[in-house]
Amino acid sequence: MYLPYLLLTLLIFGREPNLEPIYGLEVDQSWQESPCTKDLSDTREPIYMLYKSNLKLTLHNFPKKEGEGIPPRAQAARWREQCGDGEIWPVSFGGFEGLIFEGPETLALALQLAPSAERNLRYEELFLGRAETKQRISDVTIKVVGPQSQLNLEKEKIIKMMHSLHLLEEIP
Repeated sequence: MYLPYLLLTLLIFGREPNLEPIYGLEVDQSWQESPCTKDLSDTREPIYMLYKSNLKLTLHNFPKKEGEGIPPRAQAARWREQCGDGEIWPVSFGGFEGLIFEGPETLALALQLAPSAERNLRYEELFLGRAETKQRISDVTIKVVGPQSQLNLEKEKIIKMMHSLHLLEEIP
């Protein structure tokens, strides 16, 4: 039986590859994985990349200390500087909150854990000493770039894919 739109759940590691996978992301089978840099300590480098025709998806995470981080509005402002004017709207799902930026040849998502979710994970990190908790608290971006005509055709599917991002381990 042919399934034209088969979804796959990708298991994505954080910046410390010796730990268990941190994120899941549902993508259709037409996206192809691309190797990332070996030096995942450089947060300018993505932790995951995918391609579909002329579209390129990059996923970054940014481990942070309490009270630090890159607010989604700062990410959106940076994308606006890079790409030109665009629309920005809020999103919230799966314990995350943030902004989507839609600009010329760019569709991007900047996320942070909701304050209550981050607080619960910080408690886990402090009292249980789990190394992977630092990765789970990280800020996250997903950015898709490519020809505007192709982004327009794929926009709904891309946003649905972005909203499928989730932590593999439930937030306490």
